[in-house]
Amino acid sequence: MYFTILILFFATLNTRISGDANVSTLLLTNTNVHNPGLLMRLMPSGLAYLREIGMKVVNDEILRIQLPTITETIETGQVSIYDAYVSKYWSPPDYSLELSPPDMFTWSMAKMHIRAAGEFEALFTGPLLITAVPIRGQFETLFGHVSLTMAVRLVRTRAGAPMVQSTYCRADVGYVDLNVRNTGVITDFFINTFK
Repeated sequence: MYFTILILFFATLNTRISGDANVSTLLLTNTNVHNPGLLMRLMPSGLAYLREIGMKVVNDEILRIQLPTITETIETGQVSIYDAYVSKYWSPPDYSLELSPPDMFTWSMAKMHIRAAGEFEALFTGPLLITAVPIRGQFETLFGHVSLTMAVRLVRTRAGAPMVQSTYCRADVGYVDLNVRNTGVITDFFINTFK
């Protein structure tokens, strides 16, 4: 008896799943056969879940970032930073992920604090200096009240594949606190005092 009921259940289930009537015809139009389409509806609770997952990823990954070597030319020489990394990160208390119909997401984070450290090398020249003066040492900087806003659109390529397109990105830094060390006693004093 139970065996017959199980066979009937699986036979009915198999016909429901394998039937072509269960596939929307919209999925068969305007797409490439090698890249099927997907129709999705986002609810506020789903967007909130996506926002929380996104913040968890940011919080977990930001301390793993290795910053690239940066070289800047200034009026009196050149400054380079290298071997830089994020040493501490305070998660933003204000963050949001909003859907802007029909196809855009806006991610905002505010009041973040980031501490970075690394090595620097500077070469100063000037009218009062006979030769170029090199300075090397370590730095530690705190970026406070950092705000970041970025917007992306979900679009299709010519082949019909989904693509994420960046439409807007802005970062604001409230303040920067810089400390240097191991450049020499006098140099450390002057740089840290008159920054």
